[in-house]
Amino acid sequence: MLMSTGRLEEKSDESPPSAMMYLRPTTSKEVVKIINKLKTNAAAGYDKVKPKLVKEIKNIIAPIIA
Repeated sequence: MLMSTGRLEEKSDESPPSAMMYLRPTTSKEVVKIINKLKTNAAAGYDKVKPKLVKEIKNIIAPIIA
C-alpha cells in the first residue's frame, strides 16, 4: 500500500482495511446546506480556495460534489 507523507509516497507493509466503508447517498440540497455553514471570513485551505468563493459557486459545485 502507498502512503502519502506530504512530500513523497512510500511503501507501507500495512494491509488494507478488511471492512468496507459505507457512505450514504447525499443530495445537492444537502451539500448547499453544509456550504452555507462555512465561515466566509475563514482563511483559505491548502487548496488556496477561500470559503467565500465556495459559497459564491455553491449551486454550480453542489451537484458535482453530491
